[in-house]
Amino acid sequence: YLESLQLQKVFYNFWNKKSFTSIVFCSGWAGSEAIQAKQNNFDIYLTWEAVHHEICLAKDIKQSIILAWHRETEKIGPQLLAQHLKEKFNIETVFLDVGYQDDI
Repeated sequence: YLESLQLQKVFYNFWNKKSFTSIVFCSGWAGSEAIQAKQNNFDIYLTWEAVHHEICLAKDIKQSIILAWHRETEKIGPQLLAQHLKEKFNIETVFLDVGYQDDI
């Protein structure tokens, strides 16, 4: 399903896996939390951004990560919730992506 979100992203497949079964995400800058993702056995950790040492940490512990930029990570949660509501309860939703407004 994540492919259909068309995120701007950078993927580091530090496990070198061909398929994945679990993903956890955090909106905001939290590259250092890759350790918790690894400890909880998530295949992929998705976050906003990471600095060099956080990417190196993920590589060292073999935790694959997706860096998807700040606004992009804020879109994932509502869209995944909408998908869940549709599949489980047949509730139709609409996601309004208005972006940032320069004139505020």
